[in-house]
Amino acid sequence: MGIMVTTTRRPTPRIRSFCKELAAALPNAIKVNRGKMNIEAVAIRAYELGLDHVIIVGARKGGNPGHMKFMKVEEDTYYFLPLAIVMGGVKLLREFPEGIKPHKVSSAMIVTEDHQPDFVHIFTEALAEVLDLPSCSVPKLHDLRGSCDSLIYARKARYKYLIILNFLDSRSFKPIGPELRIEKFVYKGLKYEVQKREEVQTQL
Repeated sequence: MGIMVTTTRRPTPRIRSFCKELAAALPNAIKVNRGKMNIEAVAIRAYELGLDHVIIVGARKGGNPGHMKFMKVEEDTYYFLPLAIVMGGVKLLREFPEGIKPHKVSSAMIVTEDHQPDFVHIFTEALAEVLDLPSCSVPKLHDLRGSCDSLIYARKARYKYLIILNFLDSRSFKPIGPELRIEKFVYKGLKYEVQKREEVQTQL
């Protein structure tokens, strides 16, 4: 099984590039153009491709990637998973001077460091759950050198964002995917946002 990465309708070129880079940095993932497909058709297409998870990327003002939702696909049904991400910005792999194009990614782990605040640990566990990937916390990121093809590394952001999420090669620790600058996320009805960095009851 694997992950289908797609968009809302009428994506901008930057969103298409983001999705292409995102799929390349995830194991068993492919980018699929949305076209005129409704959500049910997206789920059917994923099932036809043998993929059981879907990431849907939507736009914010200005055409940048702005939000992500996650869907689980089974033989006779599909449903949204309890995590939604709102991004304040992204940095594409091609915009990193030190970035390297990944080889085929067969394994990935969602990671953070022990000293990171609670909301970062909650986020890594949530992302691991909706992508069905392993997660862990370590004293130092470099403790995971060579552990897998792609380290999906979350840390507390500075300034106006909540979390920075990077896709890194576990040997060189250079970027192999886009950087997500996350403003807030909603997980199981709780909202974690940059303004207060606290949990507020809300509805998805």
